[in-house]
Amino acid sequence: MKKIALHNELLLNFIKYIFKNKKLCTIEICNSGNNITVGFVKQIEAKYLDIEIISPYGKTDGTQTINIDDISHISCESKYF
Repeated sequence: MKKIALHNELLLNFIKYIFKNKKLCTIEICNSGNNITVGFVKQIEAKYLDIEIISPYGKTDGTQTINIDDISHISCESKYF
């Protein structure tokens, strides 16, 4: 159980870093391999976060609410940005 709690704490701290510094990020959900959301974290709740989606053309494309427990991969400032 301690290992899981540490993982969740690290993930939440990274999400807070992305939010505080207004970093563009990519999020993969449930190890889907192709369901990647790109955008800015707009709000963080206890179990959820809201992300403002950015289209491939750089325009805003709505908001998505994501369960933090469903995040399988998250990055910011990767080689794709």
